[in-house]
Amino acid sequence: MQSYRLQRRLKTHYSLLVPFPPLPFAYPPREPPSGAASRAWTASPPPGLPTPSLAALNEIGLRELNQPDLLGPTSPSASRTTSSRWDAIEEIPPSPDSGATTKPPTSGAESSSVTPEDAFLVDFSKTYDPLNPQCWSPRDRVWTTFILCVLVLFSGAASSMNAYTASKASLDLNVGTTLINLDTTLFLVGFGVAAPIAAPLSELAGRNMVYIVSLALFAVLEVGAASSRTIASRCVLRFFAGCFASSPLSNAAAGIGDIWTASERTVVFPIFGAFGLTGPCMGPLIGGWVAQSQLSYRWTDWLQAIWAAVLLVIVVVGLRETFPPTILGWKAEAVRRRSRDPRFLSALEIKRLRIPYTRDFLRTLARPFEMLALEPIVLCFLAYLTLVFVVLFGSLVAYPLIFGAPYGLTLDETPGRLGLLFLAIPVGLCVCAVITVPLAWVDYQRCMDRAALRYGVAPPEARLRVAMIGTWAIPAGLLWTAWTSGRQFSIFHPLGGQALFGFGYLTCFVSAYLYLIDSYGPAAASALSAVTFLRYLVSGGAVLFTPPMYSHLSTAAHSMRCAD
Repeated sequence: MQSYRLQRRLKTHYSLLVPFPPLPFAYPPREPPSGAASRAWTASPPPGLPTPSLAALNEIGLRELNQPDLLGPTSPSASRTTSSRWDAIEEIPPSPDSGATTKPPTSGAESSSVTPEDAFLVDFSKTYDPLNPQCWSPRDRVWTTFILCVLVLFSGAASSMNAYTASKASLDLNVGTTLINLDTTLFLVGFGVAAPIAAPLSELAGRNMVYIVSLALFAVLEVGAASSRTIASRCVLRFFAGCFASSPLSNAAAGIGDIWTASERTVVFPIFGAFGLTGPCMGPLIGGWVAQSQLSYRWTDWLQAIWAAVLLVIVVVGLRETFPPTILGWKAEAVRRRSRDPRFLSALEIKRLRIPYTRDFLRTLARPFEMLALEPIVLCFLAYLTLVFVVLFGSLVAYPLIFGAPYGLTLDETPGRLGLLFLAIPVGLCVCAVITVPLAWVDYQRCMDRAALRYGVAPPEARLRVAMIGTWAIPAGLLWTAWTSGRQFSIFHPLGGQALFGFGYLTCFVSAYLYLIDSYGPAAASALSAVTFLRYLVSGGAVLFTPPMYSHLSTAAHSMRCAD
């Protein structure tokens, strides 16, 4: 709804949205000068206004004016070039010799007379364009960030919510526990399979459309899973539900990169990461209390469907489009309507003139897999995050084995209290966010100051400094948990180790995602989906191989004690 309203306002009265004064010249040039599609063009001023010199135009073209609204209509500096770096629609009034019956073009790709060499590139108007997501008001950006945080929280919770209703589902469907765990396994596999598809779609059609379609189909599939009567139909529906639940995992993270600058992401992204990583820990809590209550295990599916439907309404009504190429496409369409000139195109529309949509889609679809093969840093992040996620999702079935015998918490009798133990990891996440946000902000500002003279911005490697310190908490927390899991220790000892694991977990996640966002820019969604792809495939297998692994470890330990 927000995106639709924006498009309507652009088509009718876009000039009310941008408080820039008009240029002293009135109309674009009759014939485009030769050169690249992204070249600057200059129009002739109307009679009676001074013509700036070539030196003045060069000075204006090279200098970025931070206060464009201070230019008066008679100032020589006001006669500036319109380039790929800045333009505003009210600076381009309708051409006077265009007939009243001339139909303004609705899409640059529809005009066969326009070639990439003749096109004028439409971009955001400096740092003051209200269409630029990074120029929105703080209230709008915070609200958008909150919606994206809730989306990733929902996706994470849905991935693990059914794990602790396995006992009830096993009795109702008359299957074994291992087979009923395919519910969670196939859901996670669907996460990994669909991630490389959802991210490229967002880079072609915009992020909101992917969210809306995914949430709608997820809700429908969860209704079907709640009504299924066989394990086969349930597993199939849960697999496809996982496919449609995966879009926020990579697209929402890329959306954070759309609306916040590099320095602001230092503060925002740890909070976003804490929401995303809390989701898999909330799932066992909700599912455990459903299993311990008188409700049917199918209520976990109903809750997910209701949650998805509510989020669908919120996204349709309150979430604005954040993908810059999509917004620029709307702006280019408004410029063409205003100027009645089909040569004003966004970068994506110029790309469409050169590359057909089908070919571009297939190329974009292959990009995550190309990154896995050709980008070693993406592969390295994938390997480490996969290891961490195997530990996390393996805990879904490992907690009953860790806390069962020593503390009397079992999946059959106390699933709600067992799911409550997963809150130890979010405690570590929150502590990590509180500590690392101010430290990371100060450190990143120092990196920016040191790099200002050489690069202008801090290099992406500056994001890894948090992980260099914090990821040591992951093996330390696992060692702490293993060392203190026994009757002679209080239950808070192993939970402290899990909180320390959560602390290191967030530093690893935030550093990896921020590095990929800073490195790949508009293609960040593809890089993040490449990292998501194998991570969830292996994590789904961890739900199946963790119980036999713990069982064999217990047997080996018992044999060693008997031998002693």
